[in-house]
Amino acid sequence: MRKMQWGFLVAAWTICVGGCDAQPAGPAEQFVQDQEGIVTRHGRIEPSSVQANEGQLQYKTTDGRAWRVSKTDRPDGTRDYSIPEEVLSSEK
Repeated sequence: MRKMQWGFLVAAWTICVGGCDAQPAGPAEQFVQDQEGIVTRHGRIEPSSVQANEGQLQYKTTDGRAWRVSKTDRPDGTRDYSIPEEVLSSEK
C-alpha cells in the first residue's frame, strides 16, 4: 500500500514539474495567450501573425491591418500592453 501511495506522489510530482503553471516560451506566445478570445474594434488578433521584434510585439487583426504594442512585465508575473499603434504599410 505504501509503495502505491509513494508511486502516486512521484507520478503527480513529475506531471506537475513538467506542466503546472508552465509559462509560454517567449513574448509572442505570452501575448497570444494573454489576448486569446479578445475582440478588438478591428477584429480578432490573428495568433499566427504575432511577432516579437526589438522589445515590441507586432500583429495583424482580421480586418487585415497591422498593429504594434510594447509589453511591460509586472512584479506579480502579469503583463501590461501599451495602446496599439497602427503599423503603416511603409513600416512593415
